[in-house]
Amino acid sequence: GPALRSGVVIGGFQLQSKLGRGGMGEVWKAWDTKAGRPVVIKLVPPELQHADEAMARVRSAFQRTHALHHEHICPVHLLDEDRRFGWYVVMGYIDGQTLSAYRAGYVARHDSFPLDQVVKLLRPVAEALDYAHRQKVIHRDVKPGNILVLDQGKDVQVIDFGLAAEIRTSVSSITQVRMEISGARPYMAPE
Repeated sequence: GPALRSGVVIGGFQLQSKLGRGGMGEVWKAWDTKAGRPVVIKLVPPELQHADEAMARVRSAFQRTHALHHEHICPVHLLDEDRRFGWYVVMGYIDGQTLSAYRAGYVARHDSFPLDQVVKLLRPVAEALDYAHRQKVIHRDVKPGNILVLDQGKDVQVIDFGLAAEIRTSVSSITQVRMEISGARPYMAPE
């Protein structure tokens, strides 16, 4: 298919820079040309693009995560299909750093990461998870890489609620490749 690169427009979103690649496929920072704001675009892996049953599960997971509205959960805006690049998910762009990176920087500056700082950062995460659980949505991959810290610790956002895990599970079932379908191994429940 056509190459993804900065400047390419996918469904009204102009790609700016590649942020990475994960279980969900390529991840790009993009500009929403209609709303005039930065967003993140995650492209659904090619192996799922024409697998009807798997895409039905992805759409269902999208509907559940799209319905989550909480101050500490990164919003998921759109699941759509581009005729050239296939299915993609649009979510809010969070200009922050992972909890791991924030902690490392804090320890470098202060020589420790005190309990009051841990509680300050994890209380909003617990509130977000509690809210999601009341909505019958489980994150499935809570780890420092899916917790973003903003404004020197004044705000925390939880990202990748369930949708990425569903895509990893679907890719695994289609390709018959064993993947971490329930989350990152060091953060998974032992059962």
